[in-house]
Amino acid sequence: MKRILSAVLALVIAFAAMAASAEEKQAEESEPQALIESLVVGYAAYGERDGQALEALTAADPALGERWTRIMDLWEAPVTVNASLPEGLPEDDSLCLVTLGFQLNPDGTMRDELIERLKTLLAAARQYPRAIIVCTGGGTAAEAPEATEAGRMAEWLAENGVDAARILVEDQSVTTAQNAIFTFDLLEEKQPQVRQLAIVSSDYHIATGALLFGAEAILRDSPVRVVSNAGWPAPSGELSAMFQAGALIELSGDVETAFEIYYETYDIHELPSPASSARRAESPAQAYLLRVVDQNGEPVPGVMVNFCTDTTCSMTRSDENGIISFGGAPDVYHIQLLKVPEGYSFDADFELYTEAEYGEWLLRIQKES
Repeated sequence: MKRILSAVLALVIAFAAMAASAEEKQAEESEPQALIESLVVGYAAYGERDGQALEALTAADPALGERWTRIMDLWEAPVTVNASLPEGLPEDDSLCLVTLGFQLNPDGTMRDELIERLKTLLAAARQYPRAIIVCTGGGTAAEAPEATEAGRMAEWLAENGVDAARILVEDQSVTTAQNAIFTFDLLEEKQPQVRQLAIVSSDYHIATGALLFGAEAILRDSPVRVVSNAGWPAPSGELSAMFQAGALIELSGDVETAFEIYYETYDIHELPSPASSARRAESPAQAYLLRVVDQNGEPVPGVMVNFCTDTTCSMTRSDENGIISFGGAPDVYHIQLLKVPEGYSFDADFELYTEAEYGEWLLRIQKES
């Protein structure tokens, strides 16, 4: 009997040690990620680099700390947006022109903003006729799931005289961070000689694109560098520092936290403020509010919509109370319903337009029985 009790006790001790070891390993793995989160979200919210978080990250993982120091240097550096590519870039296929996609119309056709980006790219492609071209962007057409931003872009370029052999199509990404990740994967596989990138997009998107492609190069120790850009002068549009923070967190591997930031459900108050500052990020005092309910009046979380003007779209989703808050500049927005949670359905002919002033609207979807 004593032998049996001793054996059972030994097993219990062994399992406890294994569990403790697993918890310690998980804590060790999560600590750098928490420090990265604190570093980038703190910078976006307060405009100051969190030296303590960066020092702790470097102590925990020197290589990772060095990479994120370089990423922060890149983020803090000013970006000059060019209307067209400058002279003096490589004249061979070591140069790659990366064109960032834009939300398609529901029927799968391209919006004017994406066509204008392509016109900027076409000029760059003619200026550097041996450069590789990457079109990047996945499926964003609500009524045409087969259509992708990159696919439509590549078709347009071919129709306008660009040799299809120069064009790589990256059609899986749905975020700018994924644009960077999947583009690097594609280049490493298909065009490993590429060493320099020029980002082509709308002017307000250039700084974010340059930051994310530069950060991805740093994180994967790639010899490729972002060296230039060309931005179409969009009449409106902006990407906040907090959006950039979310995208950097997505590059680091924490997709869940990244999407909390994208959808504005992330609680900045959970982070300690830097010792030198007690400022807090403030939410917009006014916004367009969309209340999403089912046929019984119950709130529906997780509904994804776009707020679109003629030139730009912003994606967001309903919170746990079924509320969508969008703080864009006053305008008439076309609200496009993109996705509803499993167990719900919606009318494919759904149409909703806001007024040009902040206000509240009701969106009803059907809960399936």
